[in-house]
Amino acid sequence: MMKTPSGTRADSPLFNALIMLKLPIRVFATLTKACSIALLTLLTLPAAADSPELKQIASVYGVDPSREMVAISPNGELLAFRTRDGDKDLILVHSLKKGKNITGAHVGEMDPRRLHFVSDQYLIMVASKETRLMGFRGRNEISTAYALNIKTGAIEQLLRPGHVIYAGQQGLGRILGISDDGRKLYMPAYVPRSKTDRQPDYALLEVDIEKPRHPKVLEDGHSHTVDWFVGRNGKVLAQERYNEDDYQHEILVRDGDDWRVIYSDNSPRTVASFIGETPDQNWLVMLKEDWDTGRVEYYRLNLDSGKQERLDLNRNDSDIANVRLNAERVAIGITYAGFNPSYHFFDAALNDRVSKLQAQFKGHSLYVVNADSELNNLVLYLEGPSTAGEFFLSQKGQPVRFLLSAYPGISEAEVQPSVPFEFKARDGLVIPTLLTIPRVHAANPENLPAVVLPHGGPESYDRQEFDALVQSIAARGYAVIQPQFRGSYGFGYEHWAAGLGEWGRAMQDDVSDAVKALSNVGFIDPDRVCIAGASYGGYSALAGAAFTPDLYRCAISIHGVSDLNAMLEHEEKDLGEDHWVIEYFSRSIAKNYFTPERLAAHSPANFASGISAPVLLVHGEDDEIVPIEQSELMLEKLQAANKPVKYLPLKDTGHSYGEEPVRQMLIEAVLAFLDEHLAPSGETLATVGSEAD
Repeated sequence: MMKTPSGTRADSPLFNALIMLKLPIRVFATLTKACSIALLTLLTLPAAADSPELKQIASVYGVDPSREMVAISPNGELLAFRTRDGDKDLILVHSLKKGKNITGAHVGEMDPRRLHFVSDQYLIMVASKETRLMGFRGRNEISTAYALNIKTGAIEQLLRPGHVIYAGQQGLGRILGISDDGRKLYMPAYVPRSKTDRQPDYALLEVDIEKPRHPKVLEDGHSHTVDWFVGRNGKVLAQERYNEDDYQHEILVRDGDDWRVIYSDNSPRTVASFIGETPDQNWLVMLKEDWDTGRVEYYRLNLDSGKQERLDLNRNDSDIANVRLNAERVAIGITYAGFNPSYHFFDAALNDRVSKLQAQFKGHSLYVVNADSELNNLVLYLEGPSTAGEFFLSQKGQPVRFLLSAYPGISEAEVQPSVPFEFKARDGLVIPTLLTIPRVHAANPENLPAVVLPHGGPESYDRQEFDALVQSIAARGYAVIQPQFRGSYGFGYEHWAAGLGEWGRAMQDDVSDAVKALSNVGFIDPDRVCIAGASYGGYSALAGAAFTPDLYRCAISIHGVSDLNAMLEHEEKDLGEDHWVIEYFSRSIAKNYFTPERLAAHSPANFASGISAPVLLVHGEDDEIVPIEQSELMLEKLQAANKPVKYLPLKDTGHSYGEEPVRQMLIEAVLAFLDEHLAPSGETLATVGSEAD
């Protein structure tokens, strides 16, 4: 029987939260799937007997989505999506009226990452690849836009390096505006003034989608131009400039043949992002961080007067995650952060409609991922306790229609359910927490081996979503605990502000208190807990092993920070001592007061001799966010202290879980390490294919 501090199971808030797991899993079973798109044969997974258990789990949960990037045409009659099946990698366009696929393209080598219609005849595919580029340091994200003609099936690259634009540049996939007839696209790129120009300016071009090889330069740009804002039919609304040398940030508008400054700021503490325009195109939309409060606030900037207006769109229990933009960069609403996204759309009818859809899918994360030009047809993406990811279509006045499964190889029985839970930290602060429970134990989660998994950032947050690593760990039989420690984003200002200066201190206490709270109610076995995480979560994993050595049986750091002084030196060398990122570190790590001694006192590498738990270090060799030297230093310190440690460098991988093969290798390594240190002798843990109900 699970016990609470007061002695009764029924008194436990955790128990009350877990009751939902005993409800029918398919909360949206009434939705029709009769109209689902007829696609390729579903991928058949290899049987568990064909490969070792860990490889089987990694192959199931570590895959890329088979169906993704669903987009709808402006008239609401066509759907486009990417589908992978074996060696087939296709973009398909489906007619809702005809009920069949009408065109498509093989895109394996192109590898598109975004899809959107610019008209009912043309689909834009934005391909993106991380590679090395001559003249640029490290690996860079290179993007290119292609147009697929729905009628003919022909594909054209929109901007070609060397054709008017500069040959060596990164981002060629941005479309800032579309003409009313859908034929002209307005795109930014670096354009040299001569054949010998090696410092081209960021210009604005007009691209004829039917004849894209000869783009027209609309505006030449300036040496400090970083963005353009475009209205209807190519009318230039504004130009954004930023000078890194003196932090000069400006918005300029046309004044005859000249440019007039309507916004100017040169404070390194101001973090303002201009991201789009209002529907009337009289204002720019700006997100600005209040340095004193840390909150991101929604503003608009008048394009005539330069007047700034703050719209009070923040909430006490959440924070703005992003602004919703349509295909022409017009703001239509706000997304709020949290375990599940919530929305505020500026159109009242749309706002009411989306609220009702969220109620229909209660307990899951519902994303509005695409819409037609009139916002009558919405493409929805759903993930959560009973689905790895599914696309639905909401047509105004019609029942919701199922479209596609993102992961057709992952059945409902193989999705490990998650549930939000709260507990009070030692100082009384409420810590929102996400629990993922092995489905085989969902009916009676008691005394489970567990992995506490603090997120990265640290100004980030976890979501109720499909996460390959979380799902793999839970499928192996371990409960996964994701505490939103103080300093996490998405749960209001007070929760964020409580984390200032608390790296390795109160932030780490919150993680420790999560383990203790769940041990006290009998949910987890306190003698079988591992701590793991990536980036800041990797730091937290090492800090947990170093500063609370009796709490954990093992620790896993993925791309983690081990030495705060060395990390700060890396940032100063890379960015300069007076860069705003350095000031951010000062505020975040030490609340604007840090010394080398104070940073050293919270650096796990300096306490390797006190670590008793075995440690697994994983790091991408191409990581430019947290350099691999951070893990190599920790490895050196642990080996010098004769501590048990394993090291896994990831080739051709940056600050992420990497591509599918690398991700699956990482999952196998993590599960093998957990089994070695958490699984009691003779116990059989849950595996893929175990009975779930």
